[in-house]
Amino acid sequence: MKSSLNNAWSGKFRNGIAGISFLLSGNLRFPRSREIRARGGNSDFPRIARIKDTRRAVPVNGISKRIGINHFGKTEPLNPEGMNFPENSFDCLMLTDGNGVITYANDATCELLAKVALSHAQSGANIVAPSDMMDGRVKFIRQALEENDFHNVAVMSYAAKFASAFYGPFRDAAESDPAFGDRKTYQMDTAGSDQAIREIELDIEEGADIVMVKPALPYLDIICRASRRFNVPIAAYNVSGEYMCINSAAEKGLLDKNSTMLEVLTSIKRAGADIIITYFAKDAAKLLAK
Repeated sequence: MKSSLNNAWSGKFRNGIAGISFLLSGNLRFPRSREIRARGGNSDFPRIARIKDTRRAVPVNGISKRIGINHFGKTEPLNPEGMNFPENSFDCLMLTDGNGVITYANDATCELLAKVALSHAQSGANIVAPSDMMDGRVKFIRQALEENDFHNVAVMSYAAKFASAFYGPFRDAAESDPAFGDRKTYQMDTAGSDQAIREIELDIEEGADIVMVKPALPYLDIICRASRRFNVPIAAYNVSGEYMCINSAAEKGLLDKNSTMLEVLTSIKRAGADIIITYFAKDAAKLLAK
């Protein structure tokens, strides 16, 4: 991890690229599920070590850590005591099996997310970013941070995370497609604009410092409405499918990658985003530095 960060970034910063922060996301591949649970609050947990490695490798402005309890890959899933999980069946949350009926363990998920968020703060994250869409998780996380004197660690909530087809390339790369069903029961309906505003408002009331809309391009109207209504920074996540649409078309000679990239990022900014999270970060920074 450390060497790859040095290779990918250190030279770029020496060449004048600045103003970039990192959003780190984990990719767990452990053979023993109880070991994963035991390390949830441990600074030796691989995603925690990645925060430290990033700080050592490059002079970034800030490090945000995505908070979730995902299981990626073909290994045994995270399985806390008393919880049963079909393999590869969940994303960012815990499930419980009650007489054969799988349901979401909302509060148990929030409690675990708060522990993980605290570990990330202890390891140097400036921002923790819960991506789970569980009710009340911002309140749990904010309380854990305040009780442990991390008053200056911000919470960036995935407040309006839509059940989108644009996540496909990332899920393929991480092998994180659900084994059954889909995520539409806890991620947002793609038609739900008013619901998105309510979800954002609730997260702000619980203590979110930054609220995110994900994906960005299909939901520019939500970004615009949120930026006009709420007095907090609005983040927009330009996700893997949006990135691949442009890259694939550019590879076929159907459009110019750089001009299309900048047009897309400008549209997200124009809609009202204060923060843009994008796979184009390095390419855009290089162009804008010229």
